[in-house]
Amino acid sequence: MKILFLETSKDIMPEPWKTYLVYAAAIVLTLNLLFLIFKLFTKAKKLKAKLFSKISKWYSHRSLVKAAISNDIEAVINETVLELKDELPEGWFHKFKIEWVKNENIAYLKDGESIIRLRPMESQDLNLLRGVFHFFSTSLFPKTKDIVPNITRNAITIQLSKRTIKEHKPYLSDKFDDEIIEYEINKHPEILNYLDSFERLDRRGFFTGALLREIDYTASQIRFSSARLDFEKEILAIIEHMLKFMSSLPDAPDNLWARSGSTHSYRFLLAKNPFKSKEKIYVNRALKAYDDKIERLYVLGTSRDKKFVEQVIKEIIKSTKYRLIEKYSLCRDFRKKRHGVGALFSMKK
Repeated sequence: MKILFLETSKDIMPEPWKTYLVYAAAIVLTLNLLFLIFKLFTKAKKLKAKLFSKISKWYSHRSLVKAAISNDIEAVINETVLELKDELPEGWFHKFKIEWVKNENIAYLKDGESIIRLRPMESQDLNLLRGVFHFFSTSLFPKTKDIVPNITRNAITIQLSKRTIKEHKPYLSDKFDDEIIEYEINKHPEILNYLDSFERLDRRGFFTGALLREIDYTASQIRFSSARLDFEKEILAIIEHMLKFMSSLPDAPDNLWARSGSTHSYRFLLAKNPFKSKEKIYVNRALKAYDDKIERLYVLGTSRDKKFVEQVIKEIIKSTKYRLIEKYSLCRDFRKKRHGVGALFSMKK
């Protein structure tokens, strides 16, 4: 993905001396050559960003400041891409590239390119926050973006951006709340219907582990249906169900393990405690779910039980009529511990 950062007129500066330009060009060229061999590695991007940032502080040439901004934002986002590529459906995120453009270049936008306005000589913290937020806002739901309500996508963008900032730039968390989230709330107050719920679901792995997948799949099913008119209500109902289920763990009642919605049904299997019953109990539950005509089956487990969960997945494939759609990692598991593992099955058609 390429994001074009537009320089605003407010930042235009007088042309420096010819010698000054030569020195600046030489420094930029040297730094670029130094890192050319490592250009595919995120860690090199981070180191490059730090070097550009330090040099630009004592040698405030516009090209160095812009290089510091772009490399810092690219490093944060591409590190997040590497983390999320095994957590969200394949093809959602791609490597992120920044290219600075002038106003006259806007007319030549290519497919897949978008523009965000930044001021190179002003607050770099705010530039980074805007870059991260814009990345998620343009990357989510690549095939169903036009179907998922804007308010829902914005709220999801906030949650993933907030997590990214907290993980990679924690000192900017308060600034993100003040500058980005508060702005979105003032623009669309109804976004508050989502924010707290998303935070709670994300703390136990259900946000990326099930909710985003359910939204995406439902969107694909209702594209040409009247159910599309009530899609937000359906999304809120899915959220409510997952919150109730999550809050009632570890002793959730039978009626909360599954939900039948406007287009399909889904069920959870939480694989844990690989002792007496081993995989058989989960295979039996999967067989029961199939008999109950549950169309989508989520198997979620802890990182501690990863090998056991893998065995459960293999047994479900072998012993049931469900087909495996995908296996994925989670930022947190249903016990709030770091890292988890999940799998999604669907009825064979």
